[in-house]
Amino acid sequence: MNFHKKLKMLFKSQQVVKFDNLVQVAHEIKAQNPLALYDFVNLILKPMQSEVNLVTAELGTGVVKQIGLKHLFSGKMGSCLYDPRKIDSHTDDTTLNLGRDIAFTRPWNRQRYIDNLCYLASRQPEMEPIDWREDYNHYVTLVLPWRFFLVGTGNHSMMAGIATGLGEVTPQEINDYSWLLSKFHTDGRYWFDSETNKKIDSVKNYRGAAVFEIGRLFLS
Repeated sequence: MNFHKKLKMLFKSQQVVKFDNLVQVAHEIKAQNPLALYDFVNLILKPMQSEVNLVTAELGTGVVKQIGLKHLFSGKMGSCLYDPRKIDSHTDDTTLNLGRDIAFTRPWNRQRYIDNLCYLASRQPEMEPIDWREDYNHYVTLVLPWRFFLVGTGNHSMMAGIATGLGEVTPQEINDYSWLLSKFHTDGRYWFDSETNKKIDSVKNYRGAAVFEIGRLFLS
């Protein structure tokens, strides 16, 4: 076995250990205080949220890193990823709080990126704070049972809201993907079709895979 293959296998085994640890911590949290699971999922997803919000700053206009279900989980889930159980009801629990919840934005324009950040930044004592306000072009989708949000439009202003910890948005869609948990499962190394127990894909994102499996704890 050559060096590069050994290195790849070692990296993969480390990812599986991390996946196992995340899921185990989630079980321990569930036993002590189930409500804290949502905060734990937010912690797991936070690095990915930061990554997508930094791409334009690092690489310039037009370079976008998207995060959707196929990136968090597996694109090999196919059409299932586009077949949610839509929910129409809204409560206070469904509101996106940009300072607390995870929302995956796609800011793509460097100048708009800068302008939105600068507009909200008013931490100097002599300046009046500027309130972040929900706008008509803000479109977000709440994804259940994990309770993270996908941003359709309003990406630059919501990115700035995330950076400053300001703002709340009412989602236009609430999509429940709980049923995916009965159709697929993962061990941190591979994704499986639960009906046949056949491998459908290798795990590319161990944190996303852990979040998927933690979803079972919300339903039990």
